[in-house]
Amino acid sequence: MYSVDIYNRVRRACLKDGMSARAAALYFNKDRKTIAKMLRHELPPGYRRSEPPHRPTLDAYVVIIDEILRTDKALIKKQRHTAKRIFERLRDEHGYVGSLTTVTYYVRERKQRTKEVFVPLSHCPGHAQVDFGETLGVIGGVECKIHFFVMSLPHSDAVFVKGYPTETTEAFCDGHVSAFAFFGGVPQSILYDNTKIAVARILGDKTRVRTRRFTELQSHYLFDDKFGRPARGNDKGNVEGMVGYTRRNFMVPAPRYDSFDDLNAHLEAKCLGRQGEILRGHERTIGERLISDLDPHTWLYLQTLALVEQLRANAHGSVFDTITMKTFDHFLVLSASSEILNTFGKITSPIFERMKIADLESKTLSDLRDTLLPKLISGELRIPDAEKFIEEAGI
Repeated sequence: MYSVDIYNRVRRACLKDGMSARAAALYFNKDRKTIAKMLRHELPPGYRRSEPPHRPTLDAYVVIIDEILRTDKALIKKQRHTAKRIFERLRDEHGYVGSLTTVTYYVRERKQRTKEVFVPLSHCPGHAQVDFGETLGVIGGVECKIHFFVMSLPHSDAVFVKGYPTETTEAFCDGHVSAFAFFGGVPQSILYDNTKIAVARILGDKTRVRTRRFTELQSHYLFDDKFGRPARGNDKGNVEGMVGYTRRNFMVPAPRYDSFDDLNAHLEAKCLGRQGEILRGHERTIGERLISDLDPHTWLYLQTLALVEQLRANAHGSVFDTITMKTFDHFLVLSASSEILNTFGKITSPIFERMKIADLESKTLSDLRDTLLPKLISGELRIPDAEKFIEEAGI
């Protein structure tokens, strides 16, 4: 077998530099059939059989083995046939006189050919996945189960988490509204499992009948929906992983808070703090890559601001501002290419990141003011106590 290096040299000479196959055969001192094979394959293909191997003893029993393996797929793993058990059944029930090794080799080969293959997914910007998770915690002094809503943006690995007492339609809808506000935009599409909150039933042709509340939510925010296959968690593996990640990293040890509002303030701070991390295999932070997820929305948002000002300047009417179709005749809207959007994201991502940090600091200071000021005025808290409180809060 020839090395990968000689394959590379031959293919580069013929496919890139324009050398003919005949000339390559002379130059590399190889047979023309060998050169033709190298041009057909990027890598040495190895030995290939021209026809399936003949198994004189086993061939008559292959159909029986295949049927046993097919039936096993409907059973739990611990109750499926081993190669040894298949051999025993062939010997006792069908008069097989061959060896156990022959049966073992065939069963192993057959299982490898029919094994489900998982391909790593690549995620385009602007698409989200949603799921619910569960954990235990103490809210208001009472131990209870916490159902937490998770929305992830797989392209940037950004995540939003919010806790609820129960997994209801109201929690499902509120989770979406809160996530859209947190990310500052609405994803182009969202991938779900077949939760009954969103899917009333699945028809024979796999068509989903949406629930009324989910249809109303989708009609208001105008995002596309997608649904994974039943019992196939890997279809939305990103959010499945995020459910486990947020449970282990945001809610261990078990959360203890006076109310769900306090819990959700903690979860939101954790989601924001995570945006400053750089994950393995990436050069930019999650927050910087989040801009790529929101680039189309940010671009559209900034353009809309400028257009609104133009509309106000061109509006007419003595009592109310009036806009007609003619108002739009001289309006120009820029349509940016993906290259421009990427450049735009790199330039604006630090700005928007600083804006988010400033908003978080402003909210923290506002909450601190609302907490301390009444206590200071009433005399419940003194200045030294307030300074200690601020120091413990890390502000």
